[in-house]
Amino acid sequence: PPSRTQSTGVFTYQALKTSWGQLSAGARAESVEVQSFEAIGPNAANPAQSLKFKPMSFALGAMRNLRQGEAQNGWQLSSNLSASQRAPNDYELFAHGLHVATKAYEIGQPTHGLEKGTQLDVGGEWKQGAHKFGITGFASQFSNYISLQSTGGDTGAPDFLPFYQFEGVRARFYGIESTAKLRMVGGQSALVSPNAAHGAMDLELRADVVRAKDLTHNSYLPRIAHMRVGADAVWS
Repeated sequence: PPSRTQSTGVFTYQALKTSWGQLSAGARAESVEVQSFEAIGPNAANPAQSLKFKPMSFALGAMRNLRQGEAQNGWQLSSNLSASQRAPNDYELFAHGLHVATKAYEIGQPTHGLEKGTQLDVGGEWKQGAHKFGITGFASQFSNYISLQSTGGDTGAPDFLPFYQFEGVRARFYGIESTAKLRMVGGQSALVSPNAAHGAMDLELRADVVRAKDLTHNSYLPRIAHMRVGADAVWS
């Protein structure tokens, strides 16, 4: 249905540089109102209504700098721990109809509470001149993760559209992500040509692998890509 989402928030981020690296901390508090303007669904199953949420999030981080010299080449290690909350989106709350792109009949739940999770990541980035390589391992534990779940039913003839319903479940994510930047053109460390008369060109690579488990139903979460890879050529 037609809807409006209004949010206000305050946040703070603090960093303390040390002889070995940096410590950081952050916090955010929000006030979110999600309002639908029309009843929708059979027998007005999801009535017009306004829902309010007050999510809060906190994060701590540490960075160990092992780089040396004026060019700061070498490794930089980092780790972050956070506890986050998210207000449900309008469609997670109020949807009741066809999703044209997926050919599914999606149903929201106005009873959703805040999505709540705790995240931890540990990683490192290596730098040598214009070249960079980074790798990070991460894990997330959700006491309430809003997932789109199949109900096993459908709309019947003539379309037989499958029913999917937004549901809060316990969930766990874990995986690895990696990035790399290779200077191809421009500069002494360029792999193809040091000529920078027309600018520099970098090849940027990225890949990640993730496993997402629905702990409530003891199954994998739907519609989560297990692996992604990508590349960009950037001229600057």
